[in-house]
Amino acid sequence: MLKISANPSRESRRFEYAPGVAFWVRPVTASILQELRRGCLTSRLAPNPKTRQLENLDELDDVKFDAALADYILERWEGVAGEDGGALPVTAENKKLVLDQLALSEFIWAAAKSLDTAGAELKNC
Repeated sequence: MLKISANPSRESRRFEYAPGVAFWVRPVTASILQELRRGCLTSRLAPNPKTRQLENLDELDDVKFDAALADYILERWEGVAGEDGGALPVTAENKKLVLDQLALSEFIWAAAKSLDTAGAELKNC
C-alpha cells in the first residue's frame, strides 16, 4: 500500500556537495510550483481572435518566477565563497547566482527531487 501525506513537508534538508560544502534544499512539489507561479502572473486584457471580445490573459513573468523558485529551493549553504574568497552571503541574488552554475544546479535539483518523493511511503499490508 502506498501511504501519501496530505501535507508534505516544506522543511529543508542538508545535502553535502563536497567536503566542507553543503546546501540546505527544500522539496519542490506541484502545489509549491503552482503557488510560486501564481505570484508571478500578470493579467491584461487582450482580444480573443475567435470571439473578438476582450478577455483576461494571464502571463507568466519568467524572470520573476525563476528568482522566486531559486529563493524558495535554496534555504542556505556553507562553504561557498564569492570571487573575493570571502563567504558568499545567502541572498536572493546569490541564490540565483549559485543555481546559474550548471554542476550546482544539477546537484540541487536532484536533491530537491529526492525530497519530493520521500513523502510517499510504501507500507506492507
